Amino acid sequence: MLSDKEMKDLAEMEIEEIKDKLPQVEEELKFLLIPKDPDDDKNIICEIRAGAGGDEAALFAGTLFRMYTMYADIKRWKVDIMHENETGLRRIQRDNFYDYR
Repeated sequence: MLSDKEMKDLAEMEIEEIKDKLPQVEEELKFLLIPKDPDDDKNIICEIRAGAGGDEAALFAGTLFRMYTMYADIKRWKVDIMHENETGLRRIQRDNFYDYR
């Protein structure tokens, strides 16, 4: 049987170990307490258009489209392109795509 001093020392060691993990556990708990959105499992339709700015806007729209489709790939979502208006060099004037889980 351990004496009271040994139990106190063990408890203090455990408290120090747990203190380091506390901020991470608090963040995880906050995330778990967020209520589930009823729209989380629904599909989306996204439209990307190049605004005023000519080639620069079209280049940005193309980059934005690639960003969204790569994110969908990471999440293992299926992406169907509904309509695409592509100029040269992957410059997009207008792009609609349908994303579903």
